[in-house]
Amino acid sequence: MPAYSFQERFVPWVKDGSKSQTIRSRRKKGFAKKGDTLYLYYAMRTKYCKKLKEATCKKADTIVISNSGIIIISGRMADFAVGATIDLLKKGISINRIAPPLTSAERNQLAWADGFRPDGSTKKNPKGCFALMLRWWKQTHELPFVGDIIYW
Repeated sequence: MPAYSFQERFVPWVKDGSKSQTIRSRRKKGFAKKGDTLYLYYAMRTKYCKKLKEATCKKADTIVISNSGIIIISGRMADFAVGATIDLLKKGISINRIAPPLTSAERNQLAWADGFRPDGSTKKNPKGCFALMLRWWKQTHELPFVGDIIYW
């Protein structure tokens, strides 16, 4: 029964269904698996908490975000492999053999779908979305980041 809380800026897109994925730090327990019911909230654990919707998990993959781009690895990588992957990336060793990095267009599309939408961007023209996402990611997480991308 995984529950996820969203910042106010993402609430309209979670509600209207245009945001149907989330990128999260890995959990040891209670991580999302295909078929799980996901509980999506705004301001969870506060007096302003509001349930946005319930959704069924379609899949959960491993995502690697670094200064040079994004790699998505099909399925949820084992915990021991995550640590080894981060060590390789910090040493500057490429993991492109595991999965090819997303193209510029794919990175922008993923960022738009995740709710990083600069003025003027659209689903068909998500220009600048990845730059906005990466800027936010650098402010809030250490890179390289290895986590889960959960789709509903």
